[in-house]
Amino acid sequence: LIEKPFGDDLASAIQINDEIKQVFDEEEIYRIDHYLAKEMIINILTIRFSNQVFKSLWNKESIENIQISVTEQVGVGDRGGYYDQSGALKDMVQSHLIQMLTYVLMDEPQSMSPHHIHEAQEKAIDYLELADIDHFSDSFVRGQYLANNDSLGYLQENRIDPNSDTETFVAMEIRSKNPSLDGVPIYIRTGKRMEKQETV
Repeated sequence: LIEKPFGDDLASAIQINDEIKQVFDEEEIYRIDHYLAKEMIINILTIRFSNQVFKSLWNKESIENIQISVTEQVGVGDRGGYYDQSGALKDMVQSHLIQMLTYVLMDEPQSMSPHHIHEAQEKAIDYLELADIDHFSDSFVRGQYLANNDSLGYLQENRIDPNSDTETFVAMEIRSKNPSLDGVPIYIRTGKRMEKQETV
């Protein structure tokens, strides 16, 4: 049973998987994301594929845009040592937000078995498309929270490198080439020390 982060980059993630597979069969390995245990996230697949109204409207003709936001009012707290090595991209986007996004974007799986859901999620990820490098700055923002009267800024938090450029806020626009949602803008954002705490 392992939970993210699965390494620091693709090469180290592959290495970790290869080492685990030397000891366990794939069916014995559980890569978990605790965010998927949230009640609303658990219900997304039921709402999408069991409700005929939602099922018929889940396409580019009915959806103007897709937005996933996870904001927190707290800072990094006592997680400074970990967080300064990961940041919002590795801590939230590459795992929790992408997992949630696959539930929103994936085509109906062959069955609700974990294997078929995983296959549909992989296909949804394959459809994702970032802006090309020449226009990337138009669709990607990262930043850090600053000190105010009530709280420390990120660089003043415990166990944070005072010269760190680790992001505590990320916002991006991506697209899916899935024919049913092609052209629908997708906005993902997450940050710490935000005005309110919510997952929407």
